[in-house]
Amino acid sequence: MKRVYWSGAVSLLVIFLGIGGVFAEEKEHSVIKPVPGSSLSSKPDYKRLHAYTFRYKQNGQRIEENVKGQYWRLNYKYYNEKGEVDESVSALETIENFKQAAVERNGTILTESDKELIFTLPMSDGSKIWTHVYCNGWSGYYQLFIVQEKGFKKTLTFGVEEIKKELDEKGHVAIYGILFDVAKASLKPESEKTLQEIVKLMKNYPELKLELQGHTDNQGSADYNIELSQSRAEAVKTYLVGSGIDDSRLAAKGYGLSRPVASNDTEEGRAKNRRVVLVKKETLGASETGMQASAEKQMSRVSNADFVALVNAAEKSNSTGDMIGAAEYLKKAILSIWDEVPLKARNVRLVSNLEDYTSKEDNVYEKGETIYITSQVFGHRLKKVGDSYQINITTDFLVLDESGKILGGQEEVYKFDHISAIPNTDFSLDLTYTLTGLPSGGYKIQTKINDKNSAKTTMFENQIRIK
Repeated sequence: MKRVYWSGAVSLLVIFLGIGGVFAEEKEHSVIKPVPGSSLSSKPDYKRLHAYTFRYKQNGQRIEENVKGQYWRLNYKYYNEKGEVDESVSALETIENFKQAAVERNGTILTESDKELIFTLPMSDGSKIWTHVYCNGWSGYYQLFIVQEKGFKKTLTFGVEEIKKELDEKGHVAIYGILFDVAKASLKPESEKTLQEIVKLMKNYPELKLELQGHTDNQGSADYNIELSQSRAEAVKTYLVGSGIDDSRLAAKGYGLSRPVASNDTEEGRAKNRRVVLVKKETLGASETGMQASAEKQMSRVSNADFVALVNAAEKSNSTGDMIGAAEYLKKAILSIWDEVPLKARNVRLVSNLEDYTSKEDNVYEKGETIYITSQVFGHRLKKVGDSYQINITTDFLVLDESGKILGGQEEVYKFDHISAIPNTDFSLDLTYTLTGLPSGGYKIQTKINDKNSAKTTMFENQIRIK
């Protein structure tokens, strides 16, 4: 088993985002609040309509988002009790405060460095608040560039009868209330309401069968978007099946960037292209439906036949005393179905150290004591790269109190990009967390595993107590 380590120190800083309100000219933003201890150092620059370009990288590609909407430019300085600029506050502290505040509000971090942070916050009308925190290495000073973009009108007001009417009249309906994390197939909590309406639809009309289509904008390569849209469509199907809908009534299909409904030159257009579409199965072309069913059936047959044949070969080798041959056939049998295995974290344990993996007797820690967690990642995609195989895993984490309130967190605190000559289906993920600033009490540490090769995600949780 391959051992993989990550270690880091995480400080839980003040979370300070305010509650949304009415925007006012030449005032501070009503949602994006300054870090406590800082205040405006000059008159705010506010415009009712203005364009600002947010530049960041995504999947190795440089992205430039020219976002239009209400605009603020705000300059802040930290002041001490004497009214002097407090240069003891570093740029990193400023960025960490804004980052953790954004995470609590289900924001998306687009880029982060020791000089700047760019993130978005979702709004109830489908729009976003875009924020650029610019520090440039300064101490005691930072700038905010904020754009409240205009929301776009959804295709319909979500409800069972409205969706059914669209399906009956057009055979398909675009759903914009199903939201995912950026570049991932993990459903956001705010998708729950829309997904439950689809569950009600399927239960109210038991004869209805749907193809769940995933569509993306043009950010990233065509192959990448096909995989992402397929994973997102499958995530929706998994949710519906988990809510009691028969698997045989649902099909999941990703179309990537191939079927845009608007221009990808604007954020509004890209937002319209990022969608899930429900299609009545009987409205698909007969030949398309037949070919799809035939291909799926054939692929399943081949996979099952390979697996059974390899297991039989392993049994035959074992019966003749060829234990090495039996083991090799069993490994090949596992690989024949590996892409269908769901991503899971197994054998998760709190341990006293990562040398001999001695299990910790309890979950109680002193303040500032290091927390060691070991786990086994299972079902990760083995991507073929030339003659080798790549594993590409990242992890996010959240810290919650006993009531479930999020206290802080960080995305992609750990990254593991490993290439080997043989496919590794077994390795341990060993994590080291050092949490500071927490008072005595009970807490939950949630670790989310992201498989970049398949866009699959999974999560595990550890209960701890700080005395």
